[in-house]
Amino acid sequence: MELLGKLRGRLERGPMFWGAHLQVFVLVRDAERRVACVQLATRPGEWMMPSENCFDGTDPTQLVRDILPRWFDTPLGEPRLVQAQNYPPEDGDEHWMLVLVYEVPAPAKLAGTPDTTALRFFARDAPPERMFKDHARVWRRLPP
Repeated sequence: MELLGKLRGRLERGPMFWGAHLQVFVLVRDAERRVACVQLATRPGEWMMPSENCFDGTDPTQLVRDILPRWFDTPLGEPRLVQAQNYPPEDGDEHWMLVLVYEVPAPAKLAGTPDTTALRFFARDAPPERMFKDHARVWRRLPP
């Protein structure tokens, strides 16, 4: 995608080089464009979208491919970059956050991994009540 091409030169130098942390988030969307969120045994009561920190030299798209099997036992399709978000430093952090948001279509029957305690789809305008850390901030800016 053109957006990733524009970012690739900077990503090759590493996000720490230019004072930012890079994260990837994945929207697993059903036919109604709702987003899959999970609760894990390690974070009871907090809803999350698949996400991961992207370290220097890591291809973000490949990272998304690699992390999806850690979130879902169901094979998923090819991820597509749909949005880039950025946030200024907050809560004592010194770095900007750059978030690349990918999208993958959900199969008819989506299954979480054994550590998943809940899996639900949420409409963009009806987010989960309690989300883990940066997930709520990213959710507020998601594309429709």
